[in-house]
Amino acid sequence: MIKHELLNLNTKKNIEIEDWFIQYFFDYLNWIETKNYNSNKLEMGIDYHGQSIISDKSIYKLILILEGIINIFKNSPETFVLTGSCEVDENNEFKVEEIPLNKDDILALLLKIKYFLDIAYKNKEAILFNGI
Repeated sequence: MIKHELLNLNTKKNIEIEDWFIQYFFDYLNWIETKNYNSNKLEMGIDYHGQSIISDKSIYKLILILEGIINIFKNSPETFVLTGSCEVDENNEFKVEEIPLNKDDILALLLKIKYFLDIAYKNKEAILFNGI
C-alpha cells in the first residue's frame, strides 16, 4: 500500500496518509501555496512525487478546506463507496477502482489530519509533504 507522509519540520512528528486519499483530494490540494523542497520555488499544490513545504499560512487554508470535507462526510451514509482511479485492464476495458469506506473511519482520519495541522498552525510550524 502506497503512503505519503506529513512531517512537522519542528517536532519531527508525522502522520502517514494512504495514496487513494491524496489522489481523491488532489484537486483541493492544488489550492494551497507550497514551496518545492528542492528548488525553493513557490508553487500551487503539492508535489505528488516529491517534497513540498507547507507554511503556516497555507496550513490555515488547508485546515479550512479540510473542515469543508469533514462537513461533507458528516452527512454520508454509514458505509459508502468512493470512485477511485480508472485503468484499462488486459482486455482493453476500463476498470474503475472502488474505495469502500466507513463513515466513522474516514471521519477519524480527517480529524486526525486536522488535529495534526491545527497544532502546527497554532505553533507557526511548517509541514513537509513527502510524496511517493
